Amino acid sequence: MRALALASLAAGTAWPASLHAQSAAPAAAPAAPSKADAGIADIVVTAERRESTIQRTPIAITAINGGALTKAGITNARDLTGVIPGLELRQNTAGVAIFIRGVGTENRTIGSDPSNVFTLDGIALNSRASPDALFFDVDRVEVLKGPQGTLYGRNAVGGAVNLLTRDPSLGAIGGYGILGYGNYNAVKAEGALNLPLSSTVAIRIAANRVTHDGYLDHGTFTQQPEPSSHANDEDTTAGRVKLLWQPSSAVRLILNADYAQNRGRGPGYLINGPTNSAAAGAVNIAGFVNNDPWLDPCSDQVRTAVAGLSRSPVAIGAACSGFVRQKTWAVGGNLQVDFGPVKWTTLANIRESDDNYRYFFRWDSVRTIGHVTEKTVETRLASNGSSPLTWVAGFYYFNESGSQIDWAELNTALYSATNKPNNTATSYGVFGQATYSLLDNLRVTGGVRYSHDEKAFTGLATQNQPVEGLYPDATALKVANQATFSKVNYRAAVELDASPRNLIYASVSSGYHAGGLAPGDPTGPYISHYDPETLTAFAIGSKNRFFGNRLQINAELFYWKYQNLLFTTRGFVNCASCGAVPTNPPTPAGSTIALVTYNAGRAYIYGADIDVLARITPTTTFSGNLYLNKSEYQDFAISPLNAALNAKGNRLANIPATQASAALEQRIPLGNGANITGAVRWRYLGPTWTGPSHNVPGSRLGARNTADLDLTYSPRGDRWSVTAYIRNVANAANMLSGSGNGGDREPTTGALWGSIAPPRTFGGQVQYKF
Repeated sequence: MRALALASLAAGTAWPASLHAQSAAPAAAPAAPSKADAGIADIVVTAERRESTIQRTPIAITAINGGALTKAGITNARDLTGVIPGLELRQNTAGVAIFIRGVGTENRTIGSDPSNVFTLDGIALNSRASPDALFFDVDRVEVLKGPQGTLYGRNAVGGAVNLLTRDPSLGAIGGYGILGYGNYNAVKAEGALNLPLSSTVAIRIAANRVTHDGYLDHGTFTQQPEPSSHANDEDTTAGRVKLLWQPSSAVRLILNADYAQNRGRGPGYLINGPTNSAAAGAVNIAGFVNNDPWLDPCSDQVRTAVAGLSRSPVAIGAACSGFVRQKTWAVGGNLQVDFGPVKWTTLANIRESDDNYRYFFRWDSVRTIGHVTEKTVETRLASNGSSPLTWVAGFYYFNESGSQIDWAELNTALYSATNKPNNTATSYGVFGQATYSLLDNLRVTGGVRYSHDEKAFTGLATQNQPVEGLYPDATALKVANQATFSKVNYRAAVELDASPRNLIYASVSSGYHAGGLAPGDPTGPYISHYDPETLTAFAIGSKNRFFGNRLQINAELFYWKYQNLLFTTRGFVNCASCGAVPTNPPTPAGSTIALVTYNAGRAYIYGADIDVLARITPTTTFSGNLYLNKSEYQDFAISPLNAALNAKGNRLANIPATQASAALEQRIPLGNGANITGAVRWRYLGPTWTGPSHNVPGSRLGARNTADLDLTYSPRGDRWSVTAYIRNVANAANMLSGSGNGGDREPTTGALWGSIAPPRTFGGQVQYKF
């Protein structure tokens, strides 16, 4: 069902770097543009904090409207992977890690930050639990490629993903409902109601429920009863309420509240590489993926391998006792006041998120419990009118506080834990950006932002705890740490209208990923904090329409200079009262093992994005994209667990050199005014390294090919529709990630681990609009 709904009839496609989707659907329900319109429709976006069409916005941006997302079966953030080349949203324990053109991080422990910002209705979400269940009643998704340090601030090094949901509307009752079912007992139920309460007040209520059984359902189950829920399942429930008050055309206030929960068995990880046959206790576990890519971690095959390593009962049982229990809820508001020459916008939001999950990885049981509170305020002024000078300026404030405990059952059957009962992060920024028209067809842009971050924590590091508990008291050390970071980001650009439908632009911009703290004592031989990473991007692009608005060709050449890049893996942190432990590798006295983020060095990425969208006929739409890049670590040297890792000269992890996609949608008009629409989509991702080291077997993922199909019937007026879909038609076993990151390799057997994309899925859905 994800098949090219994203290029659907009017405008858009769901691919490339400067891609264009359909014009935004009415608030009442997803809707297709007029079938009588043979041209490519524009979509209005707010990526630069003011309204403009994509073709007139001089940055690499993709936009997909809510109707296209619904038709394509995109129900969460991860479903966007492969739909938008250069974007990868990866399952990361119980959260999502965003990579844009290879820039991203999988470290989502409390106190850490994403490399790329995810915003919901203009509010940046920092907690890892927030994005995945919130993809419902969507107006559009915007994906910005390239650093957005000026207007978005910190943690937008590679770009931004903006999720905009539908607002209430005055004057008419409306809504929609969607009900779907597929294999793996996949159920989707989504609906929204728009209800005017008076001439100035309206409310919109939306809800969503998505479930499916686990995809890792293979293997035999004699050592333990087959689990009721297999790994890689989904069980999400969410709701949202928005209240609009619009006393005049100059004043608009929206109050909002949302709630989402994510439950189920959670992610499952597969063996993604050979074992080290020379290692003591090695077992014959190589080739699991090749022999059966869908083995459940609690199957006899995996449990036998674990038992062969003489692991504790906790580790063995963890394969079947994994779970996810996540909740997030928020309240907020958006006030807009139009003063004529100036428009004032203020957004405020408070979000609470709870994490409680356990998963099985590298033979170990990993458990996390945490709570985070995020408070955000942004206020800005923007110019109105058609003056040669347009500008936006504002102030941003963010505060995060929370607690988290992580503990893992190690290969010695003892527990290692890091408790962080008091973490705080405070950030503020001031920013401004202006564009001036030198000529009717020539404009220049300049922008600057100052960001300041303060981070602190107090905690308890423990090691060798024989029983599981929230606050172990053996071999413990209370620690406290704090640091501050500041950065100035900028953007400069020039744009030329070569014709009314041809735009040429060039720009230089910078981004800033906030620094942070290591989870240990601030004094000692190991690092106590990491510095911010930065990225400077140079781009030349062109956006074009030809042949009466039927053909669109957009392209961008880019060069990214990556400085002080961050890399997270297991490493030693300071723990003055901890004694030596005979782990593998041995833990020196005065230290303990934790996830540590290092400043690893510098790198470059350069390449090209080319996309094509063609309305071949009023009923036929084609889209295609080619994304090419080259990358290299110019410096990369760290020593996690006292094992030197030098990746200088290697290609960057998580970034295929080649990505390509093609999609074709055909609408067949019927004599009674009804339509049958079929779509096919193909995408290709080239081989990918999962970590900086290229010397670890199994850390290189092979090329991935995927094809999707869908078929939709809609009667005259499009009030309802029925869709059938097949995803991953060839049932390709596409690995999404691996653990070839040096310190993440299983020490005894040398086994490598990874996650896998869904197998072939199929089903149907019915949609009704009113």
